[in-house]
Amino acid sequence: MDKKSEHAELYANFSQTVSFVQGLLPEFEKAFDEKVIRECLPNAKTVYMQVIVINIAQLVNATKQDKFGICQLKEIASKEIREKIEVIEKSHRDITGKVSSNRNRLFAHTDKNYYKLCISDKRKDEMKGDMVGGRIASKEEAERIFSKMPKAIGKNEERYSPIDLKNDLPRIKKLLEEFDIIWHEVLCEDEAFKV
Repeated sequence: MDKKSEHAELYANFSQTVSFVQGLLPEFEKAFDEKVIRECLPNAKTVYMQVIVINIAQLVNATKQDKFGICQLKEIASKEIREKIEVIEKSHRDITGKVSSNRNRLFAHTDKNYYKLCISDKRKDEMKGDMVGGRIASKEEAERIFSKMPKAIGKNEERYSPIDLKNDLPRIKKLLEEFDIIWHEVLCEDEAFKV
């Protein structure tokens, strides 16, 4: 495959993945907001979350098998755009780290480190509320149970839950917007496409 074809494939896959995830985010939000979805499809939030995490992980090159991510764009970008990409990576490191840590959730049997990830404080609060609301435990008992759970030092040590992803949506949307802009900039400067 020639250079132009390789680059075209990279741009197509990267941009399609960005667009796909951007299209999923409103659907994920509906799974929280619409009563019919919550009642008829109670696992919809989790399914959307997993698909979103896997696709963002591909964009940030969470594994060596990811061939159409930001690292490949950085390899063909000019020095100026490479620096912009590095700023994007640095400013979103906590989100991309958490996505990368959680990518193997669907394949947990292959990743022993997944079990070391902690449950976020937001998710613990949600679970405590469920226990108290379902009359499984008193508020004090629920507090005692969850106080013994390990605490994450940073976002990349937390397991994603739907409530966590919902709280991270503004930052994820910003990351995707920046990715959408940067691939256009790389394409515009790509020597393989200049006439």
